[in-house]
Amino acid sequence: MADLSEQMVASLDGCPIELVNHDSGYRHPSALVLKRLDGQRVSLALAQNPISHLLVAATGQVFVCGAAGAAGTVFELQGGPCSAEDPPCFTLRVEQVLQVSLKHREGRAKEPPVQWFLGVSSDDVTSGKNANQFTGLHMMGNCTEVCYWSAHLVTMPEPAQLVSTRHPEWELSQEQRREFARDGFLVVEGAMPAGLVESAVDAIDAALAAPGGRASWDQTEGKGSVIAECMDLWRDPRSPALSLVESLLGPRVAQPIERCQVALRFPERWSVEDEAPRIDPRGWHVDGTIKGVHSPFTLLLGVALSDVPTDGLGGGLVVYPGTHLSMADEMRAFALGGEHADKCAFRVKPPLQGGIELKPKRGAVVLVHQKVCHTGGPNLSDMTRYCVYFRISHVDHGSLELAALHDPMLEFEGCHDSMRV
Repeated sequence: MADLSEQMVASLDGCPIELVNHDSGYRHPSALVLKRLDGQRVSLALAQNPISHLLVAATGQVFVCGAAGAAGTVFELQGGPCSAEDPPCFTLRVEQVLQVSLKHREGRAKEPPVQWFLGVSSDDVTSGKNANQFTGLHMMGNCTEVCYWSAHLVTMPEPAQLVSTRHPEWELSQEQRREFARDGFLVVEGAMPAGLVESAVDAIDAALAAPGGRASWDQTEGKGSVIAECMDLWRDPRSPALSLVESLLGPRVAQPIERCQVALRFPERWSVEDEAPRIDPRGWHVDGTIKGVHSPFTLLLGVALSDVPTDGLGGGLVVYPGTHLSMADEMRAFALGGEHADKCAFRVKPPLQGGIELKPKRGAVVLVHQKVCHTGGPNLSDMTRYCVYFRISHVDHGSLELAALHDPMLEFEGCHDSMRV
């Protein structure tokens, strides 16, 4: 057995690696980043989301938490049976196991009651349907046969290679781009293939059927989901999502996406003595402002997984047309501060009129400018509304976000020509 020197561990710090199981040959599908803590203690993150953390539950399950600052599971690298010519080969022994709820991701660190090592779960490899887990990985306790892993250094592809296939037939027309620039949103009916929609719904239903599933979604709306079938709405070659996005942002400028939000609106109930729920004119927001952030991303893309009823309020997204432009001065005051910052609309929340509940059909794609005021409408129907959201950033979003406060359409290069017509 070859020992891993601290120098070897240090050489892997921050590098994108591919984990390969020494015995089975199983390759983990995501590029990971090994983060050295000290000595031979490390943590793991997704290469495309370096602030993510691989967490291990006391149940032996492995999943990812995307919260910056959250404490990830600490591993100890131990030497493996590799020669000097092979890639670094090691075992990953868990130093801390989290006593954690897979639904709420809350818990505390504790010493593991047994020796835990990272292994391969054949069930996960074949099914790929376990939400919140690192597909194909689980923890093996009291191992009689230790699983060795090799770390293969990988080169991360350019962002354009990490997103889904382009479909020229789904490029938006000049009129559609002009409509988006004016209103700040657009609904494209019939865009998503029925097979992708059906698979996503089945996967969500399976998650809801799990113990505590319904309660979890009521509280969190599935934020930060890595359900494979929901992610396929973006990354599957059949998906038109990239073509629709590039029609607005321009070619090859969409940053890679690792997560989505599964948003469900369950039917609301009220007594005959109470007034039926309605759209609250003060209930609107712009994504990020509740947390004091003005530009967390560029474009919201939603995929309707169920019809929103055309009669009455059915839990659809409520948007306020044109507010990405009409509220630009208020947004600048909110973002940049100054004399009137405390009195800007995003802090005092005046009532807004003219909200429209979008009523997309199953399979429609909804595109919304990040600065458009919106809210979730009450669901007075008898059906649960299913939707998946992706938050997309321009590749230069970090350097453009302040300038975009003065020109809300700055990052939407695909719309510039249509706006001049």
